[in-house]
Amino acid sequence: MMKFYTSVFTILILVGCSESPAPQKMNQPTPSTVVRAPTPGEWKAALLGTYEESKVRDQGDGVTNFMAKFAGVPAGIDPQAMGTRDAFRKLRIYHAGFSVNVVTGVKAYISVPDNKRAILFISPYYWGKDGWLFMNKISIMVDGDVVFEKDLKDVSRETQGVGVSERADFIVNSAEISALRAINNATSVIVRLSGDKGYVNLTKGKKKGQIDSNGYFVSDIQSAIAIYDVIELAIKEHCPPQQN
Repeated sequence: MMKFYTSVFTILILVGCSESPAPQKMNQPTPSTVVRAPTPGEWKAALLGTYEESKVRDQGDGVTNFMAKFAGVPAGIDPQAMGTRDAFRKLRIYHAGFSVNVVTGVKAYISVPDNKRAILFISPYYWGKDGWLFMNKISIMVDGDVVFEKDLKDVSRETQGVGVSERADFIVNSAEISALRAINNATSVIVRLSGDKGYVNLTKGKKKGQIDSNGYFVSDIQSAIAIYDVIELAIKEHCPPQQN
């Protein structure tokens, strides 16, 4: 009898062992893909790779001036800009056309802070020998339609020689850039600067001795937008994380 119980006990142990479920394989967590953040060096290389520098002039005060010729600008549009690097402000500025204000006009330039995206600026400028305009608005008409209007804030005013000057600088947003893309050499463009004392339109150089400030604006805004596009395409994926 003892042998019987011993045999049964042995069988139960063997059966129990044979019927034990196989150990479950645990699902191993998939290692997450680590995306490496862009570095300041990569951002700088991407920006400087968009143009060739020439006529570099170190001013000795942390500011360097140069000419920049951009690649990838559409044919018929000026690919050159007057560049400034201010090491103290950690900033580069690219002026389309002539950057110095001489007569009433509208300038365009691109500001690129270190390790950040490009910003397009427009700068209306009024000069008058007969008194202030108290400029407060810019309007741009293309082929009979007003495509751009902007109220001007923080307008600087000062006396200059025998006259007075007024200037504003403002950021152009993406929707406004899209509207300004309507401007090309085949369009009819009128630019008006309005103020408390009336308004002036940019001159078209049709009178003897008159500067074609309207024509300069048409050329400069096309150049500025094209250069802005080239810079943005190059650096937008290379901006390092910003420190608070």
